[in-house]
Amino acid sequence: MIERVLLSLTVGAALMAAVCNSVLAPELTGFVVLAQGGDVDSITPLILTPRRGEIEITVSMRTPCDSYTAAGTLSQTADTLSLAVLGSFAGQCPFDVVGNLIYRATIREVPPGNYRLRVVHEWSEGGWVPETAVDRTVTVY
Repeated sequence: MIERVLLSLTVGAALMAAVCNSVLAPELTGFVVLAQGGDVDSITPLILTPRRGEIEITVSMRTPCDSYTAAGTLSQTADTLSLAVLGSFAGQCPFDVVGNLIYRATIREVPPGNYRLRVVHEWSEGGWVPETAVDRTVTVY
């Protein structure tokens, strides 16, 4: 009888932990390209806005041409939130001009605490090496 109760408590605790972890896991709920084109001299500075339970970030990404778009994916390891942003062609890309695009990403369901936020830009074409756009500590309330 005691073993059955202990087993029930153990299974219940494991189930509760799994539910709590899935509910509190940060997620990328918005990724919007705000503008594209223009030269690299018009790059918007980083805008990082931590809010209660979320982080919103607006960043410029260099592109190998003006006809470019991007999408993001979020992962978490311990207290590090990593946003991988992959740029790709949105049409013809002559590779004769370096342009940029500006995007806004929103990460929600972030439990309070200090996080290392890393944003890495990658390009599907053009042979460019991935670059770290953001690597800083963010406090979420």
